[in-house]
Amino acid sequence: GGAVWSQDYTSWDQIQPPRTAPTFGNPAQHLDFARFSSDELLACYTAEREVLAAHSPGKPVTTNFMGLFPAVDQFRWSDGLDVVSVDNYPDPADAEAHVFSAMACDLTRSVGGGRPWLLMEQAPSAVNWRAVNAPKAPGQYRALSLQAVARGADAVLSFQWRAAATGAEKFHSGMVPHAGTDSRVWREVVDLGAELRRLAPVAGHRVPAEAALLFDWENWWGLEFESHPSSSLHLTDVVGELYRPLLQAGVSADFAHPESDLSGYRLVLVPALYLVTDAGAENVRRFVADGGTALITFFSGIVDPQDRVRLGGYPAPWRDLLGLRIEELAPLPQGASVRLEGPGPEAADAVGRLWQDDIELRGADPLLTFGGGHLDGQAAVTRHEHGGGTAFYLGTLPDRATLGRLVGQACQDAGATLWTDLPPGVEAVRRGGYLFLISHLDHAVELDLGAKRLDLLTGARVG
Repeated sequence: GGAVWSQDYTSWDQIQPPRTAPTFGNPAQHLDFARFSSDELLACYTAEREVLAAHSPGKPVTTNFMGLFPAVDQFRWSDGLDVVSVDNYPDPADAEAHVFSAMACDLTRSVGGGRPWLLMEQAPSAVNWRAVNAPKAPGQYRALSLQAVARGADAVLSFQWRAAATGAEKFHSGMVPHAGTDSRVWREVVDLGAELRRLAPVAGHRVPAEAALLFDWENWWGLEFESHPSSSLHLTDVVGELYRPLLQAGVSADFAHPESDLSGYRLVLVPALYLVTDAGAENVRRFVADGGTALITFFSGIVDPQDRVRLGGYPAPWRDLLGLRIEELAPLPQGASVRLEGPGPEAADAVGRLWQDDIELRGADPLLTFGGGHLDGQAAVTRHEHGGGTAFYLGTLPDRATLGRLVGQACQDAGATLWTDLPPGVEAVRRGGYLFLISHLDHAVELDLGAKRLDLLTGARVG
């Protein structure tokens, strides 16, 4: 694509990092530069690891990932880490802090191949680098720490030990705060340490996952470049919208590379996988043909790894899988929505956001249709049987209640185990033979566990 707007190279010495252009830079060059940057950072880590290995042979080496962080392809890096570790700093003032924290935990576990990992950094209370640095509410440090353990961490560390008295981070919390040991923060740190000791039998166990969200850093880079149908489409937003109903239903999920082995999952979700390799596209097709259930969103399967559009109608690699063809992409204006219509009273207030696809049905069944606008009456959400499995397609981003029902239907089709009575704000996670129930609410709730279970933290039997 270099011929577009005179961006061809004719010699190696003309190649520069992406820079300001009169209009848009070449997106394929931006994509290659993102790959190059991640590779160079990895080369730096590898060189430093080799120095450490020479001077401290046999000692494990790691570096700290940062969850959903765009610059580094963590799948490429993880083989060079003896243990995968992460910094996790959700905003205590965000009512959904636990959702994004859970995503960071699951991603960290996933890039390490499911093996136990290390929470290297978290704040005991406030940080110093946001515009407003809210402290963690009583119990929030504990809940988020135990969330990490539930999702596969074998160690929970905090930054920092003693809150600094000087410098740029003097208002970043520490395990020993400025107030000293006569403080709520210190007491919560001590209590957490005692609880982690009681949870020692959990260490070493893995987290079984019935669902996988396909995630690829190269797709993330390619998806969010300029000159696309909508600048309002952000990958982590779409991933978060699909992840939330899984969390609410107690369905554990891995983040899986599109080319990875999917045979161990019941359900695969494909959020905005704009860039996909031939191998990745075939992997999804084979998963469904072999009896799996997939849910694929809009703006997936659009380009190949060179950022070349796959021709013949969207999404070219999966038209037969989905039983449909999309002739034209039609994102919604910023802040706009479109009515969605379908059977049952629960669809009465359904709306689509962000996007609307002009879907031509070729065997798929419509679950929801657009109501109003130039796509009035056309399919918005579809379901199609392919081989031994089922493929859902979202041609828009439904409101959260509607999306929750659709993801729930996909889970049921897949045979995934759902918690139908889990209160919002409570998560349920199984790790090995242990069940974690964590409330992120500021009030008590009750759950019926049926048979009595031993509570590792109190020694009591609860049911």
